Amino acid sequence: MLRSACFVCFLAFVFTSCSFFGSYTHTPFSPVHPTQEIIKFSSPRATFFDYEKKQINWISRTLTDYEQTRYEELLISFPSMGDNGQKDNRVYLRYLKNKLAGKKRLIVVLRIPGGPSTEGFPSSIMAAHLTNWGHLSYPWFTQSQDMDRMNVIIIENVKGIVDWQKFKQVRTETALLEMAERTVNVIRTHVIDIRRLLDLVETWEEIDEKRIGIVGFSTSATEAIIAMSIDKRLSAGVFVGGVARFHELIAYGTKEITYSVQKVVEKTLGLTKQQLADKLEAAFAPIDPIKYAHMINSERVLMFDSRYDEYLSEEMREALAKSLGRPERVTYNLGHTRTIAIGSSVLGGGKIGRMAKRFFDEKL
Repeated sequence: MLRSACFVCFLAFVFTSCSFFGSYTHTPFSPVHPTQEIIKFSSPRATFFDYEKKQINWISRTLTDYEQTRYEELLISFPSMGDNGQKDNRVYLRYLKNKLAGKKRLIVVLRIPGGPSTEGFPSSIMAAHLTNWGHLSYPWFTQSQDMDRMNVIIIENVKGIVDWQKFKQVRTETALLEMAERTVNVIRTHVIDIRRLLDLVETWEEIDEKRIGIVGFSTSATEAIIAMSIDKRLSAGVFVGGVARFHELIAYGTKEITYSVQKVVEKTLGLTKQQLADKLEAAFAPIDPIKYAHMINSERVLMFDSRYDEYLSEEMREALAKSLGRPERVTYNLGHTRTIAIGSSVLGGGKIGRMAKRFFDEKL
């Protein structure tokens, strides 16, 4: 009897904790009135992400060693257009290919770059929500009549975009700006490779090229926003914890990694936080999603952010939401990392994946 009572109390604690951890504010799409100020930029640097279209020499192999009724899992890779910081300088894709005949929707899911292998967890769970994929299927995943009409590609960028360790080693302003330039070039390469992927999938008979969406987490959400802004083949996007104003993130972020960079720069270069932000602003301008987001149809965006984000201030998050045209928005009462982790997991009821599935069913 006592064991039963303890078990009931434990379950009550778990469900109460899930409800608490997963608390959020949901703001429906609320377009900015024409008379109100809208953040817009002429975006002359959109050409920064232009590229020469060439034939893509890609290779693939089957990953799963067991039969799936609806999907097959493929590993696809092709050469990156530049230094993308990945193994062998190639773009690696995990393709969940639907076996049904006919053209189907495609969702491109970007992994969180950098960190441990667990950083691939949100993208894998998102793919499972979108496809009810075999070995990642759970009862709380979204079910949909149109689930059998979707393909999913996960871009597996496993190396980090920002090399924080080298940022902490800078001893001159020249080295500081070189590190910023390195970050900018990696993001530029990733965005162009996303566009090249679109060139490739347009040739696949199972892809409906008019129904392609994209999902990004953290810095990969930054890449997703830029890609959707400048490439109209992406017609719907889910952005989770998108990073804007990299110069302010580095100068004012309260996470330990950003704080350590701030202290090193203050000690070696004598720069205050404001001076550090000023030094980096021009360098990071070409990859600030706020400069491009106004080119996206805000009705086709679902945005997730964090009320207690350690990297992005409230002002930064509001600026991004405003530049996107006040899209549908879900703000978790958590920090940056926990929003992504808990919002994606069973602790948060898989809310991010379930809302993304509903969103793409409506928009694509």
